[in-house]
Amino acid sequence: MKQTKAALLFFVLIPCLIYAQSIQFENLPVHLQLFPRNQQDSSSVLISGEVTNVGFDSIVVEVLKNQGAYLRLTTSLAYSDTVASFYFSPKIHAELSEYQFRVFLDTGLVAEVDSVVCGDVFLINGQSNALAMDYDELATYQSEWFRSFGNSSQIAAECQNDLNWGLAQGHTVATHAAVGVWGLRLGQLVVETYNIPVCILNGASGGSYISEHLRNDDNPTHLNTNYGRLLYRIRRAKLQDGVKTIFWNQGEMNTDATWSDYAAQFDQLYHDWKEDFSAISHVYLFQIRPCHGATANTLLREVQRKIPESYPDVDIMSTAGIPGHDGLHYHYEGYTTMAEWLFPLIGRDFYGSTDTTHITPPNIKAAYYRSNPLPELSIVFDQTVVWPQDTLGASMKDNFFLVGDNTTTIDNGYAIADTVKLQLSSPTEATGISYLPNKFYSGTIDIYEGPWLRNPRSIGALTFYAFPIIESAVLQEINPVLINGTATLDTNYPNPFNSGTKIRYKIIQPGLVSISIFNIKGQKVVTLLNSTKEAGEHSIQWSPVDLPSGIYFCRLNFNGTFTAKKRLLFLK
Repeated sequence: MKQTKAALLFFVLIPCLIYAQSIQFENLPVHLQLFPRNQQDSSSVLISGEVTNVGFDSIVVEVLKNQGAYLRLTTSLAYSDTVASFYFSPKIHAELSEYQFRVFLDTGLVAEVDSVVCGDVFLINGQSNALAMDYDELATYQSEWFRSFGNSSQIAAECQNDLNWGLAQGHTVATHAAVGVWGLRLGQLVVETYNIPVCILNGASGGSYISEHLRNDDNPTHLNTNYGRLLYRIRRAKLQDGVKTIFWNQGEMNTDATWSDYAAQFDQLYHDWKEDFSAISHVYLFQIRPCHGATANTLLREVQRKIPESYPDVDIMSTAGIPGHDGLHYHYEGYTTMAEWLFPLIGRDFYGSTDTTHITPPNIKAAYYRSNPLPELSIVFDQTVVWPQDTLGASMKDNFFLVGDNTTTIDNGYAIADTVKLQLSSPTEATGISYLPNKFYSGTIDIYEGPWLRNPRSIGALTFYAFPIIESAVLQEINPVLINGTATLDTNYPNPFNSGTKIRYKIIQPGLVSISIFNIKGQKVVTLLNSTKEAGEHSIQWSPVDLPSGIYFCRLNFNGTFTAKKRLLFLK
């Protein structure tokens, strides 16, 4: 009886081996793979290769969706000598569905892959607060709809040898499928809110300068470089054409003499991203938290605050006021808050969310001084700001500093709508104003807990340094738009559009208006307007010619100063 079973097993295995050895795959999905969704909320899954033995008639691909029948494709084999090629590209959709693929050579099963999904791809990069270690052992969430690929280790061999997909995890760092605490929370929010599978790859490196993240142009995937390891993983996962955005959280290491090179190095990094990841339509930059008040820390944060003014698709997020800070890193509460502040931005930019009020950090737009009836400095922000009560023995007014005046003091402060009013002890000839929470500190570990200037959504205002003060009388004559709100760029209509769209804007005084369109690589494709306009509401039509479908950005400059930008979606 045992011999009969062994003989039967032998005769069953021989046909299976013949089938398997008769086919070579060039493209075949793998277990847990995520395919990036396109603008039609789907992706084509390539299954291709060659049959290398004659005698077979057809290739069959069965696609199952959530274990139920979904699609069956068949192609007859046409041999050239002893080889017959085959090619399939079934579509799967971006939804909470898992797909299974079975490939048959005639009736013999030669390949089976399950748990394949379609969704969105995000990258996280920077230093330790992008790595986001789980100090509290609370980042335990996992989901079949949230994936990662490869190994984020800084050891070249570990990165090179891990070519597997996995469920994203945040409880450990620099290992397989690690995305960090706030990366884990961000992915969870996307999955649970928008019902879209997500893949995040984290390429952060603790204690790294921005220069250590630059690309080696001679060998872009060099595994001894931060850029190279992340690019290697992305290419091996076949995601290079599907990355939607990069979250950049880095800078603490550059709070030394290297701060002065930061803007140029970010520019280099930005253009390398645009070259290697063609689908990127947004970059989100963090302004690092005020840590220990050193001059370079202050100057670096000011550089970061200004970076978005130079790029149509870069937005900035504050870290001021995020709880759970230990002097350099964050506990679980802080990292999850970081994700929850970011989430409405990607909801606006990628998922059509209408929850767009106060989702950005307050940013200074103007500062002006008047001395009658009492000396007072007004600071205008781009949105409503909330002046906090004094707390923990600290007063909000003590976080503002006059530049060029060491004798005048700030006696009191309050906020009305989008303007902070600072009452001064005497008239001043200060040339600038700084907002520097935690400028003064003691000890080697600095844990400043407030108060913070925030918006009504509790997002902390961006810090600023030596922002120019304009005399009120001069300001009213030259540029009152800075007091009453900048020129505005309204939502274009229609959006998305397939032939043309109307771009509307408003200015409250005559001035030079420049409106330009940029592609997702940050390259200017056209200047629509560059002329002086009268005060009032205006519009201009844009009808793209010989441009591909995709995401574009409209940028408005008023009197030579960056004012506003909007995201446009062109679909032919």
